[in-house]
Amino acid sequence: MVLKTLKRFKPLNDLNGLNDLNKKTMNKLSAYLKDSYKELVQKVTWPGWDQLQQSTMIVLGATLMITAVVALMDFVSNYAMKFIYSLFK
Repeated sequence: MVLKTLKRFKPLNDLNGLNDLNKKTMNKLSAYLKDSYKELVQKVTWPGWDQLQQSTMIVLGATLMITAVVALMDFVSNYAMKFIYSLFK
């Protein structure tokens, strides 16, 4: 019975199936990378310098505004909690 079970297992040196799988995976990865590069170089429209500066300033302004709102909320909640805790002293 043990011999029948052992015959079902492939020898360790028979890795052709694994090699084929690795080759297929590497071919897919290679094709993906080539297609991605081709798309980035040929199909993507990159912004000009003026548009890039304008977009950067918009993002910077929005970031500063959101930072100010979060800081204000932190400030208000901090003093509100201090006030609430002072009621129970």
